[in-house]
Amino acid sequence: MRKITALSMSLLLIFALFGCQLSNIPKGAQLVSSYTIVVGADADIFERDTAELLQDYITSLTQIELEIREDSAAAAEYEIFVGDTSRSAEYDTQSLANDEYYIVSDGNKISLGGNKHMIAAAAGELAREYVEASKEQFILRASDIPVTVTPKKIEYKEARNIILMIGDGMGFEHINAAKFEGMEEFYAENLFCGESITTSLTGVTDSAAGATAIACGYKTTNKTLGLDGEDRPVKNIRELSQELGKKTGIVTTDTQIGATPSAFLVHLISRNSPDILSAQSDVKLDYFKHYVTDEGILNSVKEGLRTVNDSENGFFMMIEDDKMDSGGHGFYPPSVVIGINRFNENIAYNMCFAAMYPDTILIVTADHETGGVTFSEKEKKYVCTTSEHTGVNVPVFAMGFGTEYFSNATVDNTDIAKFMARSFGVEDFGQQG
Repeated sequence: MRKITALSMSLLLIFALFGCQLSNIPKGAQLVSSYTIVVGADADIFERDTAELLQDYITSLTQIELEIREDSAAAAEYEIFVGDTSRSAEYDTQSLANDEYYIVSDGNKISLGGNKHMIAAAAGELAREYVEASKEQFILRASDIPVTVTPKKIEYKEARNIILMIGDGMGFEHINAAKFEGMEEFYAENLFCGESITTSLTGVTDSAAGATAIACGYKTTNKTLGLDGEDRPVKNIRELSQELGKKTGIVTTDTQIGATPSAFLVHLISRNSPDILSAQSDVKLDYFKHYVTDEGILNSVKEGLRTVNDSENGFFMMIEDDKMDSGGHGFYPPSVVIGINRFNENIAYNMCFAAMYPDTILIVTADHETGGVTFSEKEKKYVCTTSEHTGVNVPVFAMGFGTEYFSNATVDNTDIAKFMARSFGVEDFGQQG
């Protein structure tokens, strides 16, 4: 009789365990760990962002990190195609409406498609509806996925999360300047679009009063942080979020004591107060990155969202890019264009996040316009006409539950704060009457 060595016994146990696992997999399902996420070598920004967000989502659900590879790599047996690839079947995405997406299964291959950022809605549904725990393992119920393209409309849920993006100093003409210099598309223009009145109690606003209006829902005087017109402290949306048990985060390219982030953190008579740092030291945030480099802001945003997105109660995240403001103050339109392009990449990622998690509201706006950017017929290019702030209205772009409120509307900047509070179920936030 042949001796069973320790190695042989180990192998037998492994085979037995593996066979047991396979026998426990429901018919038509497959282990999540069997899948690879595939994007095309020429995938657009929404497809690449969606692939990364899907990887994160599945990891958060299962603790399994799926590989992402391009379609030029060797094929795997089980694959999830994000957008068009050289190996996926061709599906008609041109007929999809702006808010539509699809999920379709073809044997061992699953294809996700959608109009621009709506592809992330498909990925979100795949993770939420088809990935589940089964007898101490995670499976993907591929046989339950439609085998023909059936367009679905995204269904936004009442907000659990809010992402507020502030392009410091960004006006409509800043966006047009970037397009003139080669930016193909400003992604936020696919969302509901309105405009915001930015004046403060002083007149043309500065960043302190502008950010206070957006954060607190109160008009105030220039240089003031988190106080109303009578210099009384007023609650900001970050504080409200924490009262509601939500996680909070701030990412900014500005310094820690910059006026915009400080309006969400402190209550002081002056943005130049020597007490800003000590006042901030009493504030507890789940994530805070400041003075982020040009290359690092998107990575910080990704890290921040991973940090705050594990709360059952949701989160509030404020993201600021001040490149447009510094470019306007510096009378230097090329810096404005660089800032808009960088902000645009960040916007695309957050649009995908909000589509993947439909209980998220995304708002993209500005605290004011800087530089008086306009097109010069004489010079045939965009120029700055001042190094100061102007009083022109600024854009408001939004997606998520109830954000049609901003569509083709002119709102006061304080209305943004009040809308965010209402979205979290609080009606009496900000200045009333």
